[in-house]
Amino acid sequence: MAKVEDVARFFIDYGEKSEEPMTNMRINKMLYFAQGIHLAKGGNPLFEDDIEAWPWGPVVSDIYHQYKSFESKPIIDPKSGFFRDNFTESEYATLLDTARIYGVYTTPFLVTKSHRSGGPWDSTMKTTEKVIPKDLIRKEFSGNSLIFAIPADALQSIDTRGEDGTFLLPKEDDDGDEWSEYDAI
Repeated sequence: MAKVEDVARFFIDYGEKSEEPMTNMRINKMLYFAQGIHLAKGGNPLFEDDIEAWPWGPVVSDIYHQYKSFESKPIIDPKSGFFRDNFTESEYATLLDTARIYGVYTTPFLVTKSHRSGGPWDSTMKTTEKVIPKDLIRKEFSGNSLIFAIPADALQSIDTRGEDGTFLLPKEDDDGDEWSEYDAI
């Protein structure tokens, strides 16, 4: 099982190369979506740490506290840089799927989607519990209740590498319906 710190470093590295920088709020939403995708694909968690229902959405407490000094500014972590060898093929595929599916959306949009009425965060906020049950997350991402809830068999990972070893994600061409080039992340 992946360590949540390694997953966070993957997203920090991704954020340094994308239009939407990785803030503390954004990284916690990406962790939530990655956990959901992984649970839906294989039934087992991507990382062991609990995701808690906080007023501003799903949060992995240790990651929040590790990066809270950045407040709402982009996270710049001298220890960032993920190591591919820290992940199984399935875990790495989940990270790529998460970046491809959710990485294109703004943080406020991800907040809105993670706060879906009747969703895991919303349901947990209505109780005295803090921890969002992994089974609720799995059900959310296995069903069609979110526009992001993609059936596990429809998820396709892209693992293309550039000459310098960085991994690449597809980039739409000018008319928006072909994946003809790749953007390094």
